[in-house]
Amino acid sequence: MGLTGILEKIGSVFTRKKIGPDEDGTRIAHSVGQLLANGVLNIVDGVAMGVSIQQSNPLENEKLERMASSFELSQEKKQLLEFILSLASTNNEQFLRNIFLETADLDWDEKSVKQMISTWPSVINDFANLGSVMPKETNAGVIMKKLEITKEEAAFLSNKQAVYRKWKDALLDSAKKKLGGKK
Repeated sequence: MGLTGILEKIGSVFTRKKIGPDEDGTRIAHSVGQLLANGVLNIVDGVAMGVSIQQSNPLENEKLERMASSFELSQEKKQLLEFILSLASTNNEQFLRNIFLETADLDWDEKSVKQMISTWPSVINDFANLGSVMPKETNAGVIMKKLEITKEEAAFLSNKQAVYRKWKDALLDSAKKKLGGKK
């Protein structure tokens, strides 16, 4: 058994069961809600550098959301939502995938892309490459051949790709609704 065989065996030990669709839907809805409610566009020298989520008291958030529903969006929220929609219109998968990794995937469970680095050191790059090479592909066999990775990592990325696609669709739909159907 060569190094590749050993790595495949070790990887299979760490591969977890798939998350069910109900669990995915709940996590995606929560993540999108958090991003749109507490997301902040980080701008340095007039250039968007990233998106982060501000932490605050949950009771305060609930009260503020109820009050804010009768008012217009703040300029900062409009800017964030327009930025997200502009990323989608320019097919900037890389930036959207980074937002997904930073704001959604890591918080969900032990199966986040970043937490799998010890099993597959190149998994973040592979997830990013998946977005630029074949952003809609979810077939593990095709992913395995195209990215030249193990069967287990391909299965993991296939699952992440499907979850990312659902998250992205939910995020874009919510952003459009909050902006009143613009773009």
